[in-house]
Amino acid sequence: MSAAPVTDAFDVIVEAVEPLTSHVSAFRLRAPDGHALPGFAAGAHIRVQVGEDGDDWRA
Repeated sequence: MSAAPVTDAFDVIVEAVEPLTSHVSAFRLRAPDGHALPGFAAGAHIRVQVGEDGDDWRA
């Protein structure tokens, strides 16, 4: 199953990773230019492209 196209994607830098359990980690992200990232609601999920070809997405 492929993910729907993303039209509002943007680059981020992973500033820190904190392992919470053996299968869960918290990631601190920041914008490359230092500006604020878009807002989000508590408990919100984001889709993250982890492959360079654009086909590997995680939520």
